[in-house]
Amino acid sequence: MGRAWLTPAVDRALRALAHDGSGAGLNLETDNLLQSPAPLLHQLRSSHAPQPAYLTLDHTGQVSADWSEELPEDAPPADVLAGRTLRWSVEPALAGDALQAALTSEPLHGLLTRVHAGHHPRPGDASRWQLSGDAERAVAETAAVLRAVASYPDRLVQVCWAEDFLTGFGGRTLAQIWADETLKDATARWKAEAANAAHVTGLLLRGNLETALLTIAHLAWQQGDSALTALHVEQLEAAQLITPEAARAWRTGHPTP
Repeated sequence: MGRAWLTPAVDRALRALAHDGSGAGLNLETDNLLQSPAPLLHQLRSSHAPQPAYLTLDHTGQVSADWSEELPEDAPPADVLAGRTLRWSVEPALAGDALQAALTSEPLHGLLTRVHAGHHPRPGDASRWQLSGDAERAVAETAAVLRAVASYPDRLVQVCWAEDFLTGFGGRTLAQIWADETLKDATARWKAEAANAAHVTGLLLRGNLETALLTIAHLAWQQGDSALTALHVEQLEAAQLITPEAARAWRTGHPTP
């Protein structure tokens, strides 16, 4: 998604709106949303799904949005459990400029203002915070607005992980992906393919293409793929994905013509 709407004048107006007092103490700390197409999207190498992403509003009125390091088995942070920090789930693939625009306009800005206005320490226990009736309603409405913001396909960044891009989501073999060329040349060729896809479809590629090529070749090694060549074995050995002894044994069984 483009950022043509973010002219210097609009940027100044948005920053003024965040700090001029009309937000009843809200402080938007969301510059990170404009630093990449999908700033909330992050996937751990050990995971098959992106990390959760949240919009947060703390007890001081600071509003921020980012991906979370939490794992499924982790408990929420202490501030969230105590009610000092409120948070809402956000679609990780939501374009950063779309969320930034929503946060600095109605109805979302007004809803967050209502939440903050009705967010107070519990009587007799300042370590825990509670919401007024109106703030609770605004919390629910905020969640609904965030779902609506992410319901438009043009506000979501099309993301593809490097290994899926190379394999065509399982439709290509090693021989089709990387054959008679060096790892450097194969990486350069696929980088050009990815750049073309980004230009035509707006695709955002995540991950490292060189690492993905080695991963695919290593899987072929483990499976005894006949498409594996001496060039692949040399690169796998250089990357320390196979031992020198294993590489020598392979070469013994696959003498160069």
